[in-house]
Amino acid sequence: MRYWKQPSALGAQAVNAFDDPKVAQAIEDAIERRIEDGMSWQVAADEVTDLIANHVADSIESSGRNIRLDALRRAPRKLREHRRYRGRFEANLEWVWGDALDALYLVLIVCRELNVDLFTNHSEERAEDDKLQTLSSITSRACLVTSDIHALLRTGHPLGAFARWRTLHELVVVSALISNSDQEIAQRFAAHSTAEAYKDALLHERHRGFNGRAALPDPELEALREAYEEACRRYGSRFADPWQWAAPLTEPERPTFSLLEKLAGMSHMRPDFRTASHHLHGGASGTDLINVPFRGVLTTLSGPTNSGLAEPGSGAALALTQVTLGFVGYVVDTQKPDPAVVSTMHALSSMYGDVKEAFAQADRHLASLENSFQASEARGRLAVWCHEARSRTARLKWRVGRRSGRWSVWKKAL
Repeated sequence: MRYWKQPSALGAQAVNAFDDPKVAQAIEDAIERRIEDGMSWQVAADEVTDLIANHVADSIESSGRNIRLDALRRAPRKLREHRRYRGRFEANLEWVWGDALDALYLVLIVCRELNVDLFTNHSEERAEDDKLQTLSSITSRACLVTSDIHALLRTGHPLGAFARWRTLHELVVVSALISNSDQEIAQRFAAHSTAEAYKDALLHERHRGFNGRAALPDPELEALREAYEEACRRYGSRFADPWQWAAPLTEPERPTFSLLEKLAGMSHMRPDFRTASHHLHGGASGTDLINVPFRGVLTTLSGPTNSGLAEPGSGAALALTQVTLGFVGYVVDTQKPDPAVVSTMHALSSMYGDVKEAFAQADRHLASLENSFQASEARGRLAVWCHEARSRTARLKWRVGRRSGRWSVWKKAL
């Protein structure tokens, strides 16, 4: 091709993108026609390149629309197939883990009802007791997080449940510190939310144009600013920093969650907390943790699974029980609760043991089913191997018998 010996870099890329000789010839003819009309080679090549680029862009856009329309056309059938698959999967998961999940949900029901009863029966004390109000709110949030974990486990998402357990563990630490401290720590905890709300509002205003969100009303923003300044005047200029509500407990050190864990006597949970953090964040470790061995093959999880539910399930039951008992213990020590509350505390402690055993039993059941399946597969592979061996032996006998002239004898052997 005479005109393609010294093309521009862009023109060369455009031509090299087409392997079809007919397409390349059509490009050369288009450039030749423009040169015959008086254009220079470079101008002609650039014009044809622009035409090709526009055509390719239009083709990609058109193909994208067609793919979208095809996906929408096939969507009802594909969604029905996936719903059937999910239904069968969740039914099988319920068969193995159903009792354990029910035991976890029963603990959730008891903790929720106990929190509501104490919150309602001590409404007058709650107005004057910041610790009672704060501990009740923390218990409510722990119930909500446990409900999230139960929903994730019921649909086969143990890694997501483990990530949510991280929040539950933080609530255990916070609840333990507040219940064992004076009223000032509970007041600082409540005020810290106000300080963080103002910082969140500033972030909202800074990025709302890009995110397409409405501006906060000026009176609301001004009220948040005043509350923030009041909190900083009362508790220090850095009060809005993370975990600063617990600064009196860690002085002279800066409060961090690992330090708060140590104060609450929960440092032994640090390895589990780090693993849950990997599942929560977008780092390399969390990406690597979704690669799990399955029947001798390293498999990458991209959807639900029926294994690994025991650890987040029993961990959630333990954490929720600890938060609830911390709240109930404070009420028992400072108020005059119904004697049934004390009985419920003892029942809740034993119910956690039931949950732990139920999850362990389900895990053993799943392992037994997997071992039986692999044994069955091994027997099947052995039967196939024996059949193939007999076939190879028969074919060898046939060849040997045919060569030696004893075809009829070997035919009977077959």
